[in-house]
Amino acid sequence: MTRFLAVLLLVGAVGTAAVAQSLTVWTTFQSPTIEYLQEDVAAFSAAFGVPVEIVNIDLNELKQQMLLSAPQGEGGDVLVGIPHDQMGEMAVGGVVADMSSAATDAYLSDLSEQARLAFTYNGRLFGLPLFVEGPALMYNRELMAEVPATYEELVVLAQDLTTSDTFGFLYDVNNFYFSYGWLHSYGGYVFGREDGALNPADVGLANEGAVAGAEALRALRFETGLIPSGTNYDVANGLFIDGALAMTYNGPWGVPQAREVGVDVAVAPMPPLADGTPWSGFMGVQGVMVNEFSENRTGAFNLAKWLTRSDAQLAYATREGRIPASESALAQVADDPIVAGFGRALLDSEPMPNIPQMGQVWGPMGNALSVLTDDEAADVSAVLKQAADQILGR
Repeated sequence: MTRFLAVLLLVGAVGTAAVAQSLTVWTTFQSPTIEYLQEDVAAFSAAFGVPVEIVNIDLNELKQQMLLSAPQGEGGDVLVGIPHDQMGEMAVGGVVADMSSAATDAYLSDLSEQARLAFTYNGRLFGLPLFVEGPALMYNRELMAEVPATYEELVVLAQDLTTSDTFGFLYDVNNFYFSYGWLHSYGGYVFGREDGALNPADVGLANEGAVAGAEALRALRFETGLIPSGTNYDVANGLFIDGALAMTYNGPWGVPQAREVGVDVAVAPMPPLADGTPWSGFMGVQGVMVNEFSENRTGAFNLAKWLTRSDAQLAYATREGRIPASESALAQVADDPIVAGFGRALLDSEPMPNIPQMGQVWGPMGNALSVLTDDEAADVSAVLKQAADQILGR
């Protein structure tokens, strides 16, 4: 910590007046997350003598105010708890600062490649990752002892665990956020990359791999009968909480309620495909960004780095079960089976695309999934091609 403070002081050495200039943090955090943020900001203020005000603000309002008011100096200096997929619009609007030169090599090398890519837009880093989240296999240890070695074996086990009293495997099948794991693991993708940047003209949601993934998804509905018609998030989550569901595909937000009612929850990566291909779904990353028009950019950069240091990430993990973006912080919570389980699962996940064109994906793909899981006679390739064409505006 002493070395870390020394580095910050050297980076911020622009004169006493600049160091003392106040900062405003805009955050989307709610209780209890905001409470640790308040403590950490207070520690920064005590160390550097910089007054910091924290303002809680809705994400949509934050984006709107940044885009409209930041150029007039009215936005927060530091933005905390911003989902990476909401960053692209602000990067295009020129209201968030390029942090490529502010992030230290030590910080960047401690991130997973996926977390770093999440806040990278057109080759530039516009945010510092803080913690990650996304779906993994959640299971009830009272109903099953261990996770099968492959996805195919998981399906067989789920069939065995489906009885008159229990369900083997259910999830929110028509939600593209979750079902992307099937399409992507078999070889589909949302947008391709060109020179490291996402290419919105390259949509891989109707390629051979995506079709194979959709067929595997449909098999859960029509061939095995594991997922009945009408299954959604509330159905799957409710049965898991009731102790009647052995396995589901859900994120860390689904753990607390299950634990509260006494379900013996365990978390693990979805097992790989039989050919060894790792399971890979979506991941989200929350991080810290800096206002391009901040009057105290040095102070804002220093605060952003302070808030995302590995010690801070470790505190979020131990206090709230957040999954650190820092690999060293994640290693320190290896004895927490929930955090470590999600951490392992997300290592192979793909950051949700952070370009504005991602907004055009949800509707067509949601409609496609509804057709594919409702109509057994549907032509999978044709349904996915129609969705891809709609995404491309054809």
